[in-house]
Amino acid sequence: MFIGECPLPGETRAEGVYPGHPNGMQLSRDRFLIFYATRAHRGVDDDLSGIYQLRADSWDGAVLKEGFVARTQDDWDPLNEGARHVKQHGHPSGFGVPKGALIDGHRVPHENIFVAMWREVARARNPETGWLEEVSVRPDLWELTSAARWRHFRLNDAGDDIEWLTEVETMRLPGQGTQFLKGRPDVVGMIKGFVPAVPLDDSCTAWIDLNSACKVGGANVGSSKSRGVLPGIYRFNSKTSRYEWNEVGPLSEWGLYEAAVARRGKQIVYMARASGTAQPLPPEAGKYRNHVHYHTTETPIEPELNFIPAFDQPSSGPRSFFTGPDGRFWKLGGSVAQSPYGEERNPIYMEEILPEEGFRVGERHLILDGEADNPGIPLPVWIDFPKLLPHTGGTEQWMIFRVRGIGLSYSPEMYETDLQQIGRGERRPGVPFIRMLTEEEFRHTGIYAAKVHYREPQSAAWSFASL
Repeated sequence: MFIGECPLPGETRAEGVYPGHPNGMQLSRDRFLIFYATRAHRGVDDDLSGIYQLRADSWDGAVLKEGFVARTQDDWDPLNEGARHVKQHGHPSGFGVPKGALIDGHRVPHENIFVAMWREVARARNPETGWLEEVSVRPDLWELTSAARWRHFRLNDAGDDIEWLTEVETMRLPGQGTQFLKGRPDVVGMIKGFVPAVPLDDSCTAWIDLNSACKVGGANVGSSKSRGVLPGIYRFNSKTSRYEWNEVGPLSEWGLYEAAVARRGKQIVYMARASGTAQPLPPEAGKYRNHVHYHTTETPIEPELNFIPAFDQPSSGPRSFFTGPDGRFWKLGGSVAQSPYGEERNPIYMEEILPEEGFRVGERHLILDGEADNPGIPLPVWIDFPKLLPHTGGTEQWMIFRVRGIGLSYSPEMYETDLQQIGRGERRPGVPFIRMLTEEEFRHTGIYAAKVHYREPQSAAWSFASL
């Protein structure tokens, strides 16, 4: 296990909390930052706090410092209604040029100025059971409280911690008045994407990112049909030494979300997960109603987005999308069509995506089979949120992801209630739809790592002056 426990107060295993959704960024030649969100088991998507780890020398180096990026609370009242909601943080990521990195052979003014980013949302919690409510007393609570936050920081001079440069800020475009997007009163907020922004050009003064805009939607928590992909560009302001969000691309159709962007030269490719559609699907869609969609462009601020469904890539789980150091586009995640178990989150694969051939899958590599290589979790094993970490050169690249089961911290009464509502059936023989969390399952739930092996040595994401 790569990260097995958070040591910070309120976030430990003894308190029923485990390290969940991870990400990472390189801060200097020999300093590496891991962002992760903590989670508990009081219901579906029980996200808690955002945490950072500063590591020495390599991605798996000694932890020099661990601290909060954003901290959860159980008595949050964001709408001033006298409520007591859970303040959730998730999808941690960041961007920036490492200290000492060379661009065109020179150090640059915007080195060592980074941005940490995450999503924030309120979740209703039953005051008697402590359980997260899947259907809130306010059906629009998720959309009205969803926000993307960011905060600038730097690696301190001693190299043993990060130094915050700004307070936490809500990401908002200037000049929108009382609306989140001017002229779009249906858009009420934004969810941070969970794949990092990428440089828009080789100067790394501008970065492109994909987030999810929210409208007031259905009665279920965070309805995917009430989200749409929203491209944004962050530019470095040399006068303030801060990044600013001043440009936004067109909003996609509703129902596309959890998007990611990758760039190769001038070619920019967007990938998004789609919710099920009620419209008739062509025969090539098979039995699946959710599919990955793609859009390619050279001009991110364009009149409209034209996402194309990839019917050979069904999707009902999270996945990520990167440009590898080999210059190829790679999609990471599960594939229900390829899984020998018929499951979306096990195994996980690394699939080459070929935009010039209709976004078909080229090479496919197995990353982890949670059943064949089970760490000790009762079936089914779920593996999700895989991320490629910035390459440091050579033939091996780090990847990190979460491994977990489906067990939840049910009381006996609540377990019986869910059995009545969900049913006593099985996902497949011997594998139940729901399960009470076991000690063994909880002990093996956390952040794991793997190494991708390339056939030839690949250049590092960043170059530094010779020592």
